[in-house]
Amino acid sequence: MLRAVLVDDEETARRELAQLLERHCSAMVELVATAASAAEARILIPQVRPELVFLDVEMPEENGFALLHSLPRESYGEVVFVTAYERYAVQALRVSAADYLLKPVQPDELLAAVSRIYERRRRRILSPSVETLLDNLSGAVPRRIVVPSGSGYHVLLSSEIVYIESERNYARFVTVRRERILSVRPLGHWEEVLAPMGFFRVHRSYLVNFEHVREIRQQPDGDFVLVSTQERLPIARRRAEAFIRRLQSG
Repeated sequence: MLRAVLVDDEETARRELAQLLERHCSAMVELVATAASAAEARILIPQVRPELVFLDVEMPEENGFALLHSLPRESYGEVVFVTAYERYAVQALRVSAADYLLKPVQPDELLAAVSRIYERRRRRILSPSVETLLDNLSGAVPRRIVVPSGSGYHVLLSSEIVYIESERNYARFVTVRRERILSVRPLGHWEEVLAPMGFFRVHRSYLVNFEHVREIRQQPDGDFVLVSTQERLPIARRRAEAFIRRLQSG
């Protein structure tokens, strides 16, 4: 059983989430305390030392990210961020592989997030998502990518990812050191997450980091891009023009 704290400035949101936890997650989570502000939570969390925190991202005066920056990391375990849709916040959360829920919270999404965390804790797999998220938030563009794999997590700098290759329902990351890391998430997920960070889907099977493009060659038997690892990746004809435009725009 995970001892949990809920932090949200809206009384209705706190009540509704508490009810959803009782109805759908009572076998995994015990809600032991709630807080109505970051200031209140800053006192409460080190006292309770919860294994799980449900944290509203957008709060007046001080948001959830700022609260975490100010807390000792050992005072809490996992975090599920709760947010209304806000592009920057969601992008940062997804790149960091952090668990998050969009308001209004849906029961199936809540159960899925709690189940993931419960299983991680049961298997003693430490998630680097919170540390990576806070590091990413310190800059204008996220730098670190958390890649969930079958055995745990890999934390990569975005600059060291050369390309990502589709492998059935999974995706394989290839790095500058020629490491090949299999992610349990498909290429479509990574395209959506990484496109704002300078990655482009050149082919249905390949997502390329612009930083590592060295040459584009147009041949009668098919176009390809040469990347920094000296590998040739095919470019779909219908994607070539848009790819070149993006390269030229910097």
